Amino acid sequence: NDNLIGGAIGHSKYAHDLYVEIKNALSGSGIDFVSILTYQTRQDMLDFFKKIDFLVAWNVDEYKDYPHSHPTKIINAASFGIPSLTQPIAGYKEFNGFYIPIKDMGSLVEEAEKLKDVDYYNQWSDRVFNESEKYHINQIAELYKQLK
Repeated sequence: NDNLIGGAIGHSKYAHDLYVEIKNALSGSGIDFVSILTYQTRQDMLDFFKKIDFLVAWNVDEYKDYPHSHPTKIINAASFGIPSLTQPIAGYKEFNGFYIPIKDMGSLVEEAEKLKDVDYYNQWSDRVFNESEKYHINQIAELYKQLK
C-alpha cells in the first residue's frame, strides 16, 4: 500500500545518526521509518517486526568486507515475510537473491518505493518467507543431529 513503514535494528556507534538520515530520505517518498536501538526481550523484537513492512539492514563501510557478518537479521525479517533492503556484503552470500540489493541512499529510496506496488511486495514477501523456512529451528536441529 502507499503507507509503507520501513525499519532498522541495531545499536552500533553509527546507528542513531544513520537512522535519522534514512528516515529523512524516505520521508520524501511518504514512507515512514522506525528503528529499534535497544531491546530487552524477544517480545520487543516480535512487536517491532509486526510494525514494519520492510527492513533496512545498512552496512557502514567499516563492516562491508568483514568476513564474519551474517544475515541473521534479514533471515529473521524474512520469517515474518518482511523483505530486506541491504547492500550486498560477503557475509550475506548465503542469502543472495533473497534480499533487495541497494548501493546507496538513492537506491534505498528507489527500491523502497517499488515496494508500494502490492504485487511486487507480495512476490518479495512470499519469496523471502519461503527461503526462511530453511533456517527454521526444526531444520537446524536436524543438521545438528547429523553431526554425530
